Amino acid sequence: MISTKDLAKDNGSGKSTPKTINPGQNTVKINSVELSAPPYDLNSYHMIFNVEGADMGPEFEGFLVDPEKPTGPRYKGQIGRVKSNYYAYKDTTLPNGTQLQRDNQILKAVYYACVSVGKGSWIEEVDGKYATIEQFVKGFSAMISGTWVKMTVGAKEYQNKQGYSAYDLFLVKNEKNSYNMEAADAQPSKLIPFDAEKHIKKTKVEKVESFGDSNPFKDDAVNGDFEFQL
Repeated sequence: MISTKDLAKDNGSGKSTPKTINPGQNTVKINSVELSAPPYDLNSYHMIFNVEGADMGPEFEGFLVDPEKPTGPRYKGQIGRVKSNYYAYKDTTLPNGTQLQRDNQILKAVYYACVSVGKGSWIEEVDGKYATIEQFVKGFSAMISGTWVKMTVGAKEYQNKQGYSAYDLFLVKNEKNSYNMEAADAQPSKLIPFDAEKHIKKTKVEKVESFGDSNPFKDDAVNGDFEFQL
């Protein structure tokens, strides 16, 4: 049986409404946070924010919450998997001799995320509570899930399995007195302005239209990040 349920809806302008968020400044709800080991290095981790945008209204038909349940509920907004850092966290030694530990880098990422959205007290509350970094991130996910935030999201372009141009999303690097994430109602805002020239990593592909219909919670993203970045 051919199903058209997951085709993007025409928004009335002749263009389709994507089901996934795009690079830029986004206001989203954090649904969960998870650690994911890239296939090229199972000892490293990406920390990923699973996010959802605002309710797009009754005309918008988002991705299924559970792809295995075709009659189940659908997301009401655009969704995305946003890495906390472009490069995976791993144990490594920088050219200047500085040693970096995977788990400490993840702890720092969680700390800055908590502070930037006004939940810094959680870090002190859970001191010594978790035995592993995996348990720590699960606790962080439980605490921050449902929180609305603003994010400056960068991306690496790639071609998905359908041959369309798609995005591998990540938070841009923090800058002095500016941040890649903050509370949705933060005033004054200190969110980093989005700069496509700086925040999108281009790949040379044949020109093709993107319909934004590759479910980021289902399809594997292209991993090309073999370096480390603070």
